[in-house]
Amino acid sequence: MAGSSIDVVVDDKEVSDYLQALQAKMGSLHIPLADIGESLLLSHEDRWDKQVSPDGEAWRALSPAYKKVKPQNKDKILILYGYLKNLHYQVDNNTLRLGTDEVYGATHQFGDPSRNIPARPWLGISRDDEDNMIGILKQYFTS
Repeated sequence: MAGSSIDVVVDDKEVSDYLQALQAKMGSLHIPLADIGESLLLSHEDRWDKQVSPDGEAWRALSPAYKKVKPQNKDKILILYGYLKNLHYQVDNNTLRLGTDEVYGATHQFGDPSRNIPARPWLGISRDDEDNMIGILKQYFTS
């Protein structure tokens, strides 16, 4: 993913132990991580439609100057043609990456002061996402 992506790094001993135990049980985390990837796609789509960050903050409004010249979707933030909304995930045995192939993804995530583009964080993990991920992992212990 050349555009922008996130790597979720587990920095919690309890969760880390939980993942290690699940990997020992299953041999690979590929299937549960794919389930988490699907969950994150739905979560990001919902936030995208609401035009809010993973923290629930509304994206910064478009400048009046840009609204004047924007050829379509003039009232929508981060949407010209809708390509940035199309996220993808990749999974291997113990890694999940979620992001976009669009090269301008990072520009909008972090901003670009030299071009007067404010940061509009759209890619990330919310507290609800974390709870959903733990719930998905717990399901694999009970099955």
